[in-house]
Amino acid sequence: GLVLVFTMGKIYDTSLVSGWSGVNTYAAFYATTIILGATLVLVFSYKQLATENLLKNILLVLVFVGISLNVLGLFFLPTTLVESTIMGTSPALATFEALSSLNITRYVLLLVGAVLLFVFTSTNLKKMNPAFIYVAILLVAVGEFLGRYVFFSLVG
Repeated sequence: GLVLVFTMGKIYDTSLVSGWSGVNTYAAFYATTIILGATLVLVFSYKQLATENLLKNILLVLVFVGISLNVLGLFFLPTTLVESTIMGTSPALATFEALSSLNITRYVLLLVGAVLLFVFTSTNLKKMNPAFIYVAILLVAVGEFLGRYVFFSLVG
């Protein structure tokens, strides 16, 4: 699985789209895999995880690691875009700046979703409304969708 994610990242990294070249692409691909994978395990096995505190905590840490990886990759994206704009090859920096509010919304949704997952996993499941976890997964999924939208909009 991890090799396939690397291969997907490599395909985008070697494309002619300047916003897809560099560390950000790999960070975004691995982060999405980690975030969605850990979140889906939490969602679909939350009843079984009621007694598995260690596994719940590991999955929750993975969600936060994925979000952190996304944020770290973002630091490399503007550098790539500025370098390509200086060379006059792409309007991707203007596109990235125009979509910055979507990017901010994305990270807010991911963070709120992760906090909801944390609250969910640290609360007694018998007292918890099951809709709570679905709101968390929805926030994480919409945040990741916005990330893909911004990523594919960098084609310019």
